[in-house]
Amino acid sequence: MVKEFEGIKISKIKILLILMVLSILLFSSCTNFKTQSQFEKNLQELPALIPYRVGDKWGFSNKDKKIVIPAIYDWVDFFNDGLARVGLNGKVGFIDTRGNIVVKPVYDWADNFSNGLAIVSLNGKSGYIDKKGNIVIDPIFENAFRFDDNVACVKINGKWGLIDINGNMIVKPVYDEIYRAAKGIFRFWVGYKKWGLIDKKGNILVEPIYNFIAPFHEGLSLFINKDGHCGFIDERGNIVVKPVYDWADNFSNGLAAVRINGKYGFINRKGDLVVPAIYRKVQNFSEGLAPVKVNDKWGFVDKKGKMVINDIFDEVQTFSKGLAAVEVNDKWGFVDKKGKMVIQPVYEYAFPFSQGLSIVRLNGKSGVINKNGKLVIPFLYDAIGYGETEFISFKNGLAWAKIGRKSGYIDKNGTQYWED
Repeated sequence: MVKEFEGIKISKIKILLILMVLSILLFSSCTNFKTQSQFEKNLQELPALIPYRVGDKWGFSNKDKKIVIPAIYDWVDFFNDGLARVGLNGKVGFIDTRGNIVVKPVYDWADNFSNGLAIVSLNGKSGYIDKKGNIVIDPIFENAFRFDDNVACVKINGKWGLIDINGNMIVKPVYDEIYRAAKGIFRFWVGYKKWGLIDKKGNILVEPIYNFIAPFHEGLSLFINKDGHCGFIDERGNIVVKPVYDWADNFSNGLAAVRINGKYGFINRKGDLVVPAIYRKVQNFSEGLAPVKVNDKWGFVDKKGKMVINDIFDEVQTFSKGLAAVEVNDKWGFVDKKGKMVIQPVYEYAFPFSQGLSIVRLNGKSGVINKNGKLVIPFLYDAIGYGETEFISFKNGLAWAKIGRKSGYIDKNGTQYWED
């Protein structure tokens, strides 16, 4: 009887062990499925042709790192509208997705194509080519910008004007500077002193009476009058917010930061002070919240001026994808919109989340974490991220990465698209 009972007991233990093993295997397979699913999802974000470095030469590979276009160039850019810029022997040209040279590398510099045309520079002069490499606007300009709404800003004989897509001068080059301010509107500078606005036909919208006019943001443009005070105008040049502020920033999320008597707050589009000017510093609203500095610490306010996350942080960044990087005792982590520390402050620095990932620094090296705080790319790199005018982490599933003197692109899975 005892032996029979012991046999039954041992059988039950065996069954329990088998069930435990099956549970572990099932859990592991589910975890692997999720990981594999994310792995595949990351691959799907990649372009069909990826810039790939072999030694000190560049070509293109597919997602499997199989070289599709030989690495024979000094540098390459991403494909844009079927063509990619390539550098060879100090000159720039374009190739198609099969690796055929469409525009011979004969130019000193070339921009990406926009509206079917690309700016090219040769012997210090700029002009425009089409996608077949034909020069459609002769390189006679000292400087030139991309076409937008079939109009481009160009500089000739030291002055700026506007041309149409056929190269006809539609606004005579009489301005010291001219830049796009909004669709069909341009801000100009005369005598290197005063700013005004014109439309794309050259009609004056705002006489050159202001010390500065900024590009339009959310339909309004910041201007500075002769007394150094800031206000806002609409696209017709009408003053919407009177110039009564010592300083102001562009509108973001419907509000603009302003300074009154050395303190910062926020106004709406009517000029109403909706967040009182009581703060030492502020940053722009993003995702409904704005960082504000009280004494020596940062917190976050909503659009009604309510402090929704207490001022307890040494430094902060604006919210991105529901999370904001914050610094506590020289270490960076992330909080959610309720102020909960969802990723502990253990990093030397943290960049805003982009495409679900954040680049972070630890022990002098860069790695990548996801929104759960999991390290998805190890701390191997001296730097990660690239951009022409600002820091960009991942774009099209890829980021620029550097280890010592070696550099190239990595994807979200940490795959390196280079070989030495």
